[in-house]
Amino acid sequence: MSRIHLPPEALALARWTALLMGWVWLGAQGQRLGWSVASGVLPVALWWALRLLFAQAGLPARLAPTVAPLLGAATALGALLVGQWQPAATGHVALLVLATVWAAWSASLDVPVARGACRRSWSGGPPLLAAALTALCTTGALPAMHSLWAAPVVLLLAAALGRPPTVPNAPDAAPSAASALPATAMGLMMGTLWLNNAWCSAAGWSPATAVMVHLGAMAALPVLTRLDLVPRHLSAPWAERLPLALLALGAGVLLAGTGATHGLVGMGLLALAWSVHAGRHRSEAFPPSPLAVAGWALCGPALLLAVGWLSPTTGPWAQQLAYSLIGGAALLALLATGWRPTPPHPLPLARSDSP
Repeated sequence: MSRIHLPPEALALARWTALLMGWVWLGAQGQRLGWSVASGVLPVALWWALRLLFAQAGLPARLAPTVAPLLGAATALGALLVGQWQPAATGHVALLVLATVWAAWSASLDVPVARGACRRSWSGGPPLLAAALTALCTTGALPAMHSLWAAPVVLLLAAALGRPPTVPNAPDAAPSAASALPATAMGLMMGTLWLNNAWCSAAGWSPATAVMVHLGAMAALPVLTRLDLVPRHLSAPWAERLPLALLALGAGVLLAGTGATHGLVGMGLLALAWSVHAGRHRSEAFPPSPLAVAGWALCGPALLLAVGWLSPTTGPWAQQLAYSLIGGAALLALLATGWRPTPPHPLPLARSDSP
């Protein structure tokens, strides 16, 4: 009996669903079960760090195609159990175990065919549909009885669709400042979604509205990029410098105040920096050591944990400090690009467009 070959759009939908549900659902359960530990962001930080480390270690190429659906089914079952767990202490431990399995599943779906092989008519379709499904499961749009089953059902659907092909994966380029820093900023924005930050509070948004805005920023920008409304093909100098400049500017706006306007403009600039980041290009520099690669992967989760630990005592200052560190690093990297030559033509790279 021959195996059914699903189109790349199905795999892209599975990848985006696992990604967006990870940010939002794990964050919501972290708030419910583990608020006393780093303001509930520990499961998201663990999932984020392990997902990046697994991907950099080449996990997708090491796993058989049948393993990804099994990991997805285990994730769906875990979400069903954890979603109904009542004791906070044991529930938080179970959530951390689930975050580890979820990270392996997410990494197994991060293959080139899921990132750039969709037909033109499907440009932007998978992230938008995944965002809609995530919002349905996490914004209280469904009755309480149905919402307990909604997330596991959506994850099970993604598991059924997420079967990577057997063709070997092209190796991903090592991260650089121009690719890692915008992804770190976007990840920090998603990871602190449930902390009710000062900018969302100043805008008067409800938690459901905040979820919708964050999902929109993360799902809509890839659509604009796929349609070339956000530039995807940049000259070599701009491919590296534009995202860094946008990131430094966005961080500066966020540092200027905690009002709604500062939040909207600043977060918009950070999201735009992520959408044009140099992960779509690769420089000809020598690749960094494995230790440096792991450092790039862990800096975002470490910042998220720091914000979670400091937020109860310092309030908005914790997030402002984190964005100031990212903006400062972007500014230093931007200055450093003027001291070294850049290749005349960027090398296209089918790297993950998600943090």
